[in-house]
Amino acid sequence: MSVSVKYVTVSIPKAVADNIDFLIGELGFWPSRSSFVREASLEKIRRELLRMSESGELNLVRNSSVSGGLQENFLQY
Repeated sequence: MSVSVKYVTVSIPKAVADNIDFLIGELGFWPSRSSFVREASLEKIRRELLRMSESGELNLVRNSSVSGGLQENFLQY
């Protein structure tokens, strides 16, 4: 039986984590570092996909074997 992995671990510099902790404490919008990083990552993905779409680069990505996974996984969240 195959196991589907839903999450992966990434490392960020401690200074970045400290700044995230500061924002979480001051603003209280996110319950955890992972929530903050998830939201920030999705925002960056949206911006880059829009930029790529506007510049015509997205067509190249759509034809690659990786792009479907990127866009399908992105749409799930």
